[in-house]
Amino acid sequence: MSAARAVEAVFEPVKLNISMLGNGLPHLHAHVVPRHAVDDPRPNNPLPHDYLVHGRQDETRFLHDAATLASAARST
Repeated sequence: MSAARAVEAVFEPVKLNISMLGNGLPHLHAHVVPRHAVDDPRPNNPLPHDYLVHGRQDETRFLHDAATLASAARST
């Protein structure tokens, strides 16, 4: 839950999708996806797969967001 709280604190989404998976390999992993009212390709619906593939951000932004999330997770 600290990951979800950090995502909410950093990205301030209107909604947060959380899915827990573990059926392909013998492990459990989670997807925590912030949803926004603006620029969301399908508000109130699942994200289309091509959005996840083509909606990637640049490496500099990714590293900045990762550091910000790590800091927020430590403080929750």
